[in-house]
Amino acid sequence: ATASFACEIAESIDYVAEKANVLAIVARILVKAEKIEEAKPICDRALKIAQQISNNREHHRSQSFALIAQAQAMIGDFDSAIITIQKIRIPSSQAYALKNLANLQIWQDSQQIEKFKIILSKAHEFCKNVDNNLFSFLSNKVDVLATIAVARSTVGETEAALATLAELLEDALAQESHKRNNRN
Repeated sequence: ATASFACEIAESIDYVAEKANVLAIVARILVKAEKIEEAKPICDRALKIAQQISNNREHHRSQSFALIAQAQAMIGDFDSAIITIQKIRIPSSQAYALKNLANLQIWQDSQQIEKFKIILSKAHEFCKNVDNNLFSFLSNKVDVLATIAVARSTVGETEAALATLAELLEDALAQESHKRNNRN
């Protein structure tokens, strides 16, 4: 009864992103209360609402998708969580969502871990290939690489995490050099 009341309140919210976020949080609370069957349709509803958030509100879309992915993973729907994370277009938001998912450490099998590693690799490739001017507008590349390294380490990809950290150091040095050159 309390969950349905919380959903009614969430549905009455006019702002789409807030509505999606509240529903995702309600779903997470239900999972913690071991009411997974009640949580799933609420999470599905949150996802439908989040997809309605306009493209010019990308930060809000990303935030909603991250909350929903976390709820999906907690429900046990890891595949949907990965698909939802891939909808996040801001590199730092996607990296933080991946790290949060890694920190949940709720994978049921090695196949899920392998899928997660592939997504981490794709996020890393995106970071390496994105235009630096665009990156500085969207997020700090060094922060994103650090987050990816931590997520990789969490799922046991030690060598990949170390390689990502090495790349992070190179980028940090390049950013520092660029700042120094612009001051002179």
